[in-house]
Amino acid sequence: MENEIYSAPESDLGEEEGALKRPKTVWVIFIFACLGTLGIVNHFAITLGLRPMEGALADYYAGLTLIDHLLVSVGGVFGFVCALQLFRLKKSAVSLYVASLILSSVGGIYQINNPHFALFMEASGINVYLTLLPSLLVQSFFVYYAVRLLKRDVLQP
Repeated sequence: MENEIYSAPESDLGEEEGALKRPKTVWVIFIFACLGTLGIVNHFAITLGLRPMEGALADYYAGLTLIDHLLVSVGGVFGFVCALQLFRLKKSAVSLYVASLILSSVGGIYQINNPHFALFMEASGINVYLTLLPSLLVQSFFVYYAVRLLKRDVLQP
């Protein structure tokens, strides 16, 4: 009976043997998703005039419709939910990321056909397709990575 009064109690609540650690890439994706939510805040700061813009950017934001604001809001929140489910190592992350890729593609088609966006891109001297391609490539990587984790049995129900 050498149990000291001031020693920490023994517990089996520690990490289970053989439990999978969260991959570093999952951490990186989640951190970027958290930072991405700042884009929503930035969007509404500009829209509400808290962050004034000039020229083509001001014209672009002045011409945004309710649909544009919904796309930014819903898209940002949905992207965060996808990353959160991946961070939680849930199988639902795969279907959420597939849905996100589809929604991003539809949103990209909408943006390409948005006259305000085209004018803004023209005034900025940026090729509209080059702004959408990286986003779709990143979204495709997220789908690939989530499927890869699913096949390796890292994701749980």
